[in-house]
Amino acid sequence: MPSVQIDREFQNREAYLEGRLGDEVDLSGYDQLLEEDENG
Repeated sequence: MPSVQIDREFQNREAYLEGRLGDEVDLSGYDQLLEEDENG
């Protein structure tokens, strides 16, 4: 399998910089999925 080249300058891209200042993401839906998995 060929190796993947990673652009180490991605942190300087405008899209990256805008995204890091965005709103927090609500991941609580995943918690519910985990609880359902544990409870069967």
